Amino acid sequence: MRKNQFNQSPDDLFQQAIKFHQEGKLEKAESLYLTLSKNIPNHPVILASLATVLMQQNKSDLGISYAQKSLAINPQQIELIFNLGVEYQKLAKLDQALEHYKKCDGYISNPLALYLNIGNTLKDLKRLDEAIHFYDKALALKQDFNPALWNKALAKLTIGDFQEGWELYESGWAVGERKPIKKYTATLWNGKDSLKGKRIYVHTEQGLGDSIQFSRYLPLLEKLGAEILFETQAPLLTLFETLDTHKTKLINEGNHIPPHDYAVALMSLPYLLKTNLENVPSTSPYLSASAENKQYWKEKLGAKTKPRIGITWSGSKTNSIDNNLCAKRHIPLSLWEPILALPFEFHGLQKDLFPEDQSILKRYKNLVPHHKELTDFANTAGLVEEMDLVISVCTSVAHLSAAMKHPTWVVIPYSSDFRWLQETDTSPWYSSIKLFRKEDPLDWTSVIHRVANQLKNHF
Repeated sequence: MRKNQFNQSPDDLFQQAIKFHQEGKLEKAESLYLTLSKNIPNHPVILASLATVLMQQNKSDLGISYAQKSLAINPQQIELIFNLGVEYQKLAKLDQALEHYKKCDGYISNPLALYLNIGNTLKDLKRLDEAIHFYDKALALKQDFNPALWNKALAKLTIGDFQEGWELYESGWAVGERKPIKKYTATLWNGKDSLKGKRIYVHTEQGLGDSIQFSRYLPLLEKLGAEILFETQAPLLTLFETLDTHKTKLINEGNHIPPHDYAVALMSLPYLLKTNLENVPSTSPYLSASAENKQYWKEKLGAKTKPRIGITWSGSKTNSIDNNLCAKRHIPLSLWEPILALPFEFHGLQKDLFPEDQSILKRYKNLVPHHKELTDFANTAGLVEEMDLVISVCTSVAHLSAAMKHPTWVVIPYSSDFRWLQETDTSPWYSSIKLFRKEDPLDWTSVIHRVANQLKNHF
């Protein structure tokens, strides 16, 4: 064995590498594992350790290469096979992920994680009944395994089983998917207690699009006799003044909440009010633009000489959904060129622009960004009103346009959000929506061309 550069024995060097690895000092661990692999070639444990630390640093190709070398020497390394499955899943190579996970079944020390990952991989493959089977296998081992409960909820909602889906959705608090968790000072409403003459505190949660979608439930609470204290995000306050409510007080998120009899989270209302596919409330417009905002944008844009189309190509880049390549909603603006090349007038409806957008904005003068003026959603609603059509990724602007019953085309990922169900190109939540589904986990090109072709035919 060659003398290594650190003048340490291989055992000491390996222990030091493991220590760095456990402490999260991944670059230092990688350096030592590399030194060891050069001094002790073809050692499966060293190669496996190197593979793992590389994959943890998103050096996927190199990590997978070392993992395959290690498994060629010792194919019985179940933990490494599992880690390879995780890496393939992260890269949206779902069939390969599934192949590796299934090799671990019956051998791995943590079957809960295995069944959860198999379920999630199958969910991304849109094989939802099979995914539910593996979530159930995990729950048979641990009845209160919240990650399996949560993902089973999403799968159930996606296949349209709202009865069980909304009930399971309540597990989201325990698994940390539903935030923020509030410290309630009043009784949680159970959906059964009378609200007649009572004051109920309703708070939004999760994203702005969720708040827009589920604000439709507030008029139903009023019909039950409730006075509502609705705490919501600041960008939505003025927009929600157009809700058809009369006994609702809007409160900026984080402000003082007056005394109340009951409390409830907005996205618990579908469960408590027993929503199913047949009774989804309000397919008519339940939000609108104010006369003032309509007039502002009418004057700003001037006389229309060609079709006006509003587009949104990205939501917030900090949304954890986008960590999953199969569910990633962001479509680089450069990929919209088949649409932007059409002889129409395009208007950017999103608040954030990104450095990589600038070259496309310079090239296509028929795309006008309005990010500096879109100060809140009431203002955006006025701009939407001036559009003949809105085309958007799955983000809050899509919900806004559809809640206004405006013609809205939504381009959705391969593994779509639960609210868009499966296969269908329409939505039970919004009557004016048309869905365009991605056909390949990693390729937006074909769906963008479909949208462009439909656009040519539409106008």
